[in-house]
Amino acid sequence: MWVIGGKDGAGRITNTVFVYNPNASARERWRCGTPMNHARHGLCAAVLEGKLYAIGGTDAEGASDRVEVWNGEAWELGKSMIVKRTDFSVGVLEQQLYAVGGDGECRSMNFPVECYIPERDRWTAVGTRASQSIRRGVGVAGNVLYSAGETGFSCLRRNLRGLLSWNRGPELPISIEGFDVVVDCTQLYIIGGVPDDETATNFWRFNTTENYDRGNWRPLLSPLGSPRYDVKAALL
Repeated sequence: MWVIGGKDGAGRITNTVFVYNPNASARERWRCGTPMNHARHGLCAAVLEGKLYAIGGTDAEGASDRVEVWNGEAWELGKSMIVKRTDFSVGVLEQQLYAVGGDGECRSMNFPVECYIPERDRWTAVGTRASQSIRRGVGVAGNVLYSAGETGFSCLRRNLRGLLSWNRGPELPISIEGFDVVVDCTQLYIIGGVPDDETATNFWRFNTTENYDRGNWRPLLSPLGSPRYDVKAALL
């Protein structure tokens, strides 16, 4: 599992990369990876055809359409999105990337969904519009895309007509924002984040890592190596 970019405990935008190996010893499960070329927070991460994509987000100049691709040895420049956006969501359905929702220079929270097809190496705006929400985490299991907001889950799947539609999912154990979601078989992992009520929760809430498994939420034994929010994560 790779955790990329975001902000550190002092609120600085970072290009750092952390890699988690559950099979390593407790002290070696988290290690530092190769930093991205450009520091960003509010970006999205997804794996497509064995490559890790770091998409969009906010850099020092504002919302970005930048895409970086990890090819196994180094970060390389990818095809830029059509719309500059941050605090959005990305999922992989049918070997295509879908960018959902977010915020940007126009301060709109109702962006059209963008679809990236690797064979064509370009992003295409599609007509379907997603939930008007920013700071959502997305994970895909089978033919279903799971999107988590501040308090609950939504499930995106194709109906009988082949169109994407949303259904309500389980609520989160705590109300947080600025986190990401990773799906591994039947488990949904929440990575990082900050509680809505910062005055009632101490700094260590930034370290919170919880997972949803068959209807029950429970904390993981190994927290994230460093506090993070506005972060994105993906399995590789």
